[in-house]
Amino acid sequence: QLKPDAYLLLEDGSVRDHWWLEADLATESLPTLRAKLHSYLGFVERSQLGPGEVVPRVLVVVPGEQRLAAVRSLCHRLPYPADKLLSAVTERHAPAYLLQVLRE
Repeated sequence: QLKPDAYLLLEDGSVRDHWWLEADLATESLPTLRAKLHSYLGFVERSQLGPGEVVPRVLVVVPGEQRLAAVRSLCHRLPYPADKLLSAVTERHAPAYLLQVLRE
């Protein structure tokens, strides 16, 4: 069962981006985070749809660079479609990242 920390719908003209947000405070172990991220991959595997009748991408927001490196490494070791579904950024860079992706 998915329990994202937040859901974001970003719009710019006719472009809509749906995101689930995981706020990682570096208080959970990486194995715990891995299990949570696997639940998102399972959601895709079961062909389920989220808000807006799409599968939102997942943004893991972390407090700093050290945790970011660990979370990105974890994401790279997860099976397909992790590379398309999951992204990780620091909390400082999250707003700019979301705007950049929206404009792409």
